[in-house]
Amino acid sequence: MLVLLTGLPGTGKSAIADAVSRSLGACVLSADVIDAALSTAGIANEEGTVGYELMKVLASKELDAGRSVVIDAVNPFRFVRQAYFDLAGESHAEVSVIVTLCSDAEVHRRRVALRHERGEKGIDWAGVEGQIGYYERFEGECLVLDAVDPADENCSSAVEYVLGRAK
Repeated sequence: MLVLLTGLPGTGKSAIADAVSRSLGACVLSADVIDAALSTAGIANEEGTVGYELMKVLASKELDAGRSVVIDAVNPFRFVRQAYFDLAGESHAEVSVIVTLCSDAEVHRRRVALRHERGEKGIDWAGVEGQIGYYERFEGECLVLDAVDPADENCSSAVEYVLGRAK
């Protein structure tokens, strides 16, 4: 199975990815982790292209080996998400999509600021606002989770959704 998370930064994707991966025994491919490694290695990753290509190759290898994969990334464009659907199809893997959002802009802003307060590198609120301008909504069957809801409830709902689709 391939579990594809999509949503703006600061909407709870990573916590959900971790919960789902534990329930499936799947690996998590995280854009944040890959981007940080590329940066440390001094590899340019303009607009995340290198990171997404790396994630696709790693996901393909895992799926071809019969292992489940959780993709933890913004995945803002239809063509990026379609590439994962194509990979899953080539490997005859089921796809489950989880869309994360935050319906309260002030809560969302605080969540992004908290990441910086914890010393996490990454996008700031201005960057999130920029992504809002080009993020393409997912159209299709999915589970939508709102970051204003308790994180443990969102994680439980995600696990339940994915396990229900895995049967």
